[in-house]
Amino acid sequence: MLTYKIKKTPYVNEWHCRAYVNGIRDPQKDYFADSLDDAKHTVRCEIARATTILDLRTDNRPEKGKKMSKCETCNGKPTEYKAIALWGKYTGSYQYYIENQQNQAALDNAPISAIYRNQDGTWSTVDEVKNVELKAWLQNA
Repeated sequence: MLTYKIKKTPYVNEWHCRAYVNGIRDPQKDYFADSLDDAKHTVRCEIARATTILDLRTDNRPEKGKKMSKCETCNGKPTEYKAIALWGKYTGSYQYYIENQQNQAALDNAPISAIYRNQDGTWSTVDEVKNVELKAWLQNA
């Protein structure tokens, strides 16, 4: 089982994601991130990848000590899904739910204009919104 511990480094804006496989430290899977949100996102993506791909080799990963410029598992950073955040505020969703939806969208490689995930796993987008004013507000995010 792959787990991570996230620690702040002594440097400004740097977080260290330490990997553990079955409780044993594995520095080959470590990452550095510029923010706590990026660190959490990287960890979520790595754990999702590890549960779907059993081969935990380090191909296509940054060399140890290198920073990730963009997540290799998903479409981008969860915070890039601004329409999901706006839709969540419009519908009165809690912040933790909005963040979970953004993380899921990133992991699913959802379109950047996604607003919510349907029960069948597909994503509804801003283009499907019928209310003209609401659609314009979501598009200007």
